[in-house]
Amino acid sequence: MVASRIGSLPDIVAEGISGYLPAHDDPREWIDAVTKLSDDGEVRRLGEGAWSIWDRDYRPERGLEELERAYRAALAMTNTAR
Repeated sequence: MVASRIGSLPDIVAEGISGYLPAHDDPREWIDAVTKLSDDGEVRRLGEGAWSIWDRDYRPERGLEELERAYRAALAMTNTAR
């Protein structure tokens, strides 16, 4: 993936791990990033990096853990307010 370093995009794309983040106003960086994606091995490596990040941070079990943690925190606040 190639995305610019604007807004929340750097939170989604890990530079050199799951994609590239060229400066939005630097055509040379964009050309370099897109050129790298013409290499199948590089695309495979970036895909594996993206998968690793997803598995670590976004897999359903992780989402459930975070949701349960939020519910416990909300319940604790409710019980303390009484």
